[in-house]
Amino acid sequence: MFEIVLYQPEIPPNTGNIMRLAANTGVRLHLIEPLGFVLSDRRLRRAGLDYEDKARTMVHASLSDCEQTLTRYRPYPSQGANPGMGRFAGANHGARFPDPTPASCTDTPAQQRREERRWFAVSTRGTRVYSDVRYRPGDVLLFGPETRGLPEAVLKTFLSEHVVRLPMLASSRSLNLANAVAAVVYEAWRQCGFGQAGAGSTGSVEARAARPRVSGRGGYDHSHE
Repeated sequence: MFEIVLYQPEIPPNTGNIMRLAANTGVRLHLIEPLGFVLSDRRLRRAGLDYEDKARTMVHASLSDCEQTLTRYRPYPSQGANPGMGRFAGANHGARFPDPTPASCTDTPAQQRREERRWFAVSTRGTRVYSDVRYRPGDVLLFGPETRGLPEAVLKTFLSEHVVRLPMLASSRSLNLANAVAAVVYEAWRQCGFGQAGAGSTGSVEARAARPRVSGRGGYDHSHE
């Protein structure tokens, strides 16, 4: 399936919702440190997470570490982790595997680190609409932090046709990060025929008791990209 990479995410409920999205669509989620929260944050649990959701999430010390990991981790295993590949945000989310990245990795050009995988950055600076891409399994989708978007230094490592955007009204400033990720993931999955989806499944909404709303910024602020 696909790989979702969140570059330095800041808001726990957004990441929590994206973790659940990953569990329900079969994508793998990668978080690039530093994070704006800890994985034991109660606001992640408030998003309805359980261990199966977190088992699809890996944490990386840097973007270059993530690129190196995905180069080595090309197969898409049904379960388990490859030793030395970042760390999984499961039951032992505090433990790190050995760092897989050689000291010189950050000096290697990004395109070389990415090798055969196609990477797409989602940014308002993109000139290509996300739905115009013909996605294929193994594609990597990179999203920036909610208040800043992807930094220019990261965007410069992408070919222009690999920087995509989600259309918005001219008067709009931002989209919620979790909503943006869901839109791109479901479009990519749709193009692949919703492979591995349950027969006749149309999705469901869990009935939950009313909960206090989480205050604070929850938007994916495109204005800072």
